[in-house]
Amino acid sequence: MNFELIITALLRDNIHYEDGLELIGGFINRAMLQNKKLKALHERKGYKNYVYSNFYPFEKDKIYKQDRVYIIRLKSLDYGFLKDIKESLPTIKNYVIQCFALEIKQLPQKHIVDLYTVTPVVITVDNKPFLPEDSLDILCNRLQANLEKKYKAFYGEKLFTESFIQRIECINRKPIKTNYKGIKLLGNKFKITVKDDKKSQMLARVAIGAGIGEKNSALGCGFCFANYL
Repeated sequence: MNFELIITALLRDNIHYEDGLELIGGFINRAMLQNKKLKALHERKGYKNYVYSNFYPFEKDKIYKQDRVYIIRLKSLDYGFLKDIKESLPTIKNYVIQCFALEIKQLPQKHIVDLYTVTPVVITVDNKPFLPEDSLDILCNRLQANLEKKYKAFYGEKLFTESFIQRIECINRKPIKTNYKGIKLLGNKFKITVKDDKKSQMLARVAIGAGIGEKNSALGCGFCFANYL
């Protein structure tokens, strides 16, 4: 079961879209440090089982504007996590993001047809970022293995199946840059058609709640929306 925290926030400065995800990640991290349980999760190695979007709406000039209101979506497999972070976020002061409305919603449990990644998916192959011209078989195998590990980390049991991906399509012409700790990470956006069987559908739900690929909780990469039957 997946849940979503909708954050309505005011920006106190102009922010380039390449810096948006790192900025939001810092905001969430600060909030986690205000709660004993969330602080332990933040400091623990392993999957955190949440993912977040960039600011919405997108600005055509790629600059999010000072004194404008934006929406941030934070998704998780864990309702308790969202409940705790909802209480902690308003305590963060003197940050470029100021939240003033928060709402938790349960996401649909319907049959998933497609997944659309809204933030770039980061996948590393031989210590290099996956590029659109690289092998799609390698990409699918990495995405599959990654989601199986996230499933085990959250549910405590293994889930092995053939690839949950029926079809995958890269929907950007060139890799998308995201700033992170002084470097530019390269990622891509995908449309993924999901198979109909039960296990594939379960992995697709993990993708919605915990993100696809790498750097989900650290940078919001692999945040996706679903097209339901």
